[in-house]
Amino acid sequence: MNDKHDAFVGERRIVTDISVPKRTCLETLGLGLEATEAQIKAAYRKLLKRYHPDKNKGDRSGEVRMRRIIEAYNYLIVPRAANGWPVKRSKQ
Repeated sequence: MNDKHDAFVGERRIVTDISVPKRTCLETLGLGLEATEAQIKAAYRKLLKRYHPDKNKGDRSGEVRMRRIIEAYNYLIVPRAANGWPVKRSKQ
């Protein structure tokens, strides 16, 4: 084992311990535990289009769901410091 959280079976990495918030965010986006950043971004775009009020002829019933999708995406993608606060990206 490389890390206390990972176990290797053959060539496939199996995540044995994942935080509850991360698991919840992945479920919100309809993804499994081993989702890549590209899969997260693709699921985010797809779901955002589906629940956006402009796409649904002004129907605002999907707004709460859309907010949850945005929060889940931000949690998974935005880099965070050890204390959980978002980290500012430096301009290079």
